[in-house]
Amino acid sequence: KLMLNTVLLAAAAMPRGGAIEVAVDDGGRLSVIARAAPGASASLDAAALTALESADVPQAPTTKTAQAAYLGQVARALGAGLSVKQAPGTIRFELGLPKP
Repeated sequence: KLMLNTVLLAAAAMPRGGAIEVAVDDGGRLSVIARAAPGASASLDAAALTALESADVPQAPTTKTAQAAYLGQVARALGAGLSVKQAPGTIRFELGLPKP
């Protein structure tokens, strides 16, 4: 659920397409990198970023905030550390996956 929802959020951040890379390193850290198509942008809406980082579920979730809020809730429930880094044309989501 964690990986799938991260990929869905990454895809939503690239409305004009691009590429998504998914990797898990030896330490169990999941990276999902969204790279926008040439000439396009990749960005996470400010409301979605707030919903992702907030421990509270938004009062009136929108199509832009519902996926982010759900991902944030799942990550916290699993104890997965979540970080989001944005640069022009790229968004990188990193999650520390819990040990089984």
